[in-house]
Amino acid sequence: MPPGMQEAFEGRPAREISITVNDEAIQWQSHSSAIEVFIPYELTNMDNKDKLSVWYDDGTTRVPVPSGRYDGSRGGIVFGTRHLSKFTVGLYDKTFTDMTSFIWAKDAVEILVSKGIIKGTSNTTFSPELDITRADFTILIVRMLGLTGESEDNFVDVLPDKYYYSEIARAKEFGLVKGVGNNRFSPESKITRQEAAVMIERALTSLGKLQGSANERILNTFNDKDDISDYAKFSMSILVENKLLLGTNTNNLNPRHNILRAETAVLMHRVYNLLYTTGE
Repeated sequence: MPPGMQEAFEGRPAREISITVNDEAIQWQSHSSAIEVFIPYELTNMDNKDKLSVWYDDGTTRVPVPSGRYDGSRGGIVFGTRHLSKFTVGLYDKTFTDMTSFIWAKDAVEILVSKGIIKGTSNTTFSPELDITRADFTILIVRMLGLTGESEDNFVDVLPDKYYYSEIARAKEFGLVKGVGNNRFSPESKITRQEAAVMIERALTSLGKLQGSANERILNTFNDKDDISDYAKFSMSILVENKLLLGTNTNNLNPRHNILRAETAVLMHRVYNLLYTTGE
């Protein structure tokens, strides 16, 4: 459990959600589909609705349900789950001391941390200026989508004793990642902005969440359009069209630059809003 998590749920009751058949509660879980759960919730003056989140008790610790968010149009908390358990609504309002030069990413970082999607590098720091690896970027996508289950198949260079093994296996199973060739993934290499765009585009396309035709002419407005690799042009153009990927203040996309942790948080927050749009 992250530091401060216990206090976030102090005094907040757990709700046990179950399915009843013939007056008997039954166990339910599915790795292939989720059900939507709604819990009525009245906001208080102490609540930041963007940071309200849902966690469940697995018997030893609290586990995040990334899709948990406040829906003002319905007056409560809504989330998708692939299993039924005891769920608690909490407010995990975590801040970091090293975001001063990255104010533009502060809200995105804190919201994603509150949902259990991204983590700091220590109890007090986020390290926004650091690059992120292909493995860690994949973990964020898998967490955000709430993908569960175990897969027998993985890339040959993703070893079973690595912390990212299961998440990359799931991403491969769902077609979110295809590797770098020869059934290899290069998990500990840094990920570039165009590689990140391809992963995000595949995930959102598989869910039918992207709009538009992905006309590559939209890339002509950027000064460094010729730096984009052919394999990434479709992905980057449709993310630009859907306003998930924006240029810098110098009108560049920097496709071959490694994506920073701060940039990753902002991109993931935009994706989160696209996936889980709710009423105010």
